[in-house]
Amino acid sequence: MSTHAAHHTKPGSREDGKRSQPPRLRPRWDLWISGKPTPARSGERFAVHDPATAEEICQVARGREEDVHAAVRAAKEALPAWAAMPATQRRDLLMRVAEVTREHAEELALQECLSNGKPLRDARDDAMKSAEGFAFYSGIVDKLFGTTIPMSPRFLNYT
Repeated sequence: MSTHAAHHTKPGSREDGKRSQPPRLRPRWDLWISGKPTPARSGERFAVHDPATAEEICQVARGREEDVHAAVRAAKEALPAWAAMPATQRRDLLMRVAEVTREHAEELALQECLSNGKPLRDARDDAMKSAEGFAFYSGIVDKLFGTTIPMSPRFLNYT
């Protein structure tokens, strides 16, 4: 019976511990407001570092209170159109989110792995599970139905 130590390498690492060419990742990330990448109003950014090497892997827009208010305003403005949208169109949009997440799953997984040290296989699973969640909920958008169980006014019933 032989025993082997589990050996895990990070993306861009080699057996000898030296970095090979690092994976290509997006070097700058903005906030997502009104359906598009948006720089922080302050213009500030912060560095994200690989916890294994302390290397900077990207710069991220530093959202402040005014950015949160802008995002909340944008969401409030978008809500009436979303609520008025036919269920089948909402279904299609959620399915598209699932498709785009799948298309970018490797990039998302690498970013997650490098920014917090999560094993790459786990980060890949997380990216795919996220896509599966959007796909699942897209599939029930046009299948909502149910019944209400009569209850006393003093009680709240979840079905």
